[in-house]
Amino acid sequence: MLRKLLKEIIKIELQEFHEDTGKLCVVLMGLPAAGKSTWINNEAKTYIPGFTGYSVTNSDAQVQALQYDTAMLHYNHLIKEIDSERRFQEFILQTTYTSNRGKQISLPVDYGWWEENKSKGASWYYKQLYKSYYASYFDIRDIAKKYEKDLFNTKIHKAGKLLVIDTVASKPPKILGRLKKTRQQGYHNIIVYLEIQSDLAVARDKWREKNKGRGVGASIIDNYAKNMSSAYKVYKTEGKDDSGLVDRLMYFKWYPAGASPIKGVWKKLEDNRYSIKRKIRKLREK
Repeated sequence: MLRKLLKEIIKIELQEFHEDTGKLCVVLMGLPAAGKSTWINNEAKTYIPGFTGYSVTNSDAQVQALQYDTAMLHYNHLIKEIDSERRFQEFILQTTYTSNRGKQISLPVDYGWWEENKSKGASWYYKQLYKSYYASYFDIRDIAKKYEKDLFNTKIHKAGKLLVIDTVASKPPKILGRLKKTRQQGYHNIIVYLEIQSDLAVARDKWREKNKGRGVGASIIDNYAKNMSSAYKVYKTEGKDDSGLVDRLMYFKWYPAGASPIKGVWKKLEDNRYSIKRKIRKLREK
């Protein structure tokens, strides 16, 4: 009896390897500015075999795409319609907006700058003004979220073996709804929770805004932080269910190192392979 059980456990270990190298959907769970993209690029392959060639869906990418589209519209309008300093100033007033931090943001250039540099092209224009103007253009976030939803529904059919959902994941019903769809498409569902203290996330967000022109603000981060622990518990409960949609749940915590907010290490504190545990339970019930 024991030998038979051992053989079955070995078989399950092989199945575990096949799961990790088969079709995977990886949900990155963490606060804004936690470092989810960095973890994917630098850490994921250590814990998930064969982690290469992935397809990512996140609203930030859609925000950046819409920011780029907005810059192209502005550039083309300036080229075709603006032929005087008066009209340029009118355009500046029309395109001034309020950032998510409540700050008035205007294009930080004058007509002389435009006349001198307009021949350098739209891409150059966007790169020069991204950090100071377009990076804070967040009133399009609701549109971006809709685009990301549509993109997800497309990518679950076309992503291939590895689909990454880069999100906060503080709303379990939304995430579990997506995992139901990925399960139907044959994906093995993994959630990676990257826990970071909210004050550290705020510090990283400020660093990102200063150095890359992109930040969400402390109030948004703090609001998300209130729900992270309870959301994680929901995912654990889902994983323990015999028909749960969470197949593997990993938990990492950020430990800072030094004065810089971006310096530190991720330490793995939990790795729950629920799909394997389900199979073992079924074996024991036989």
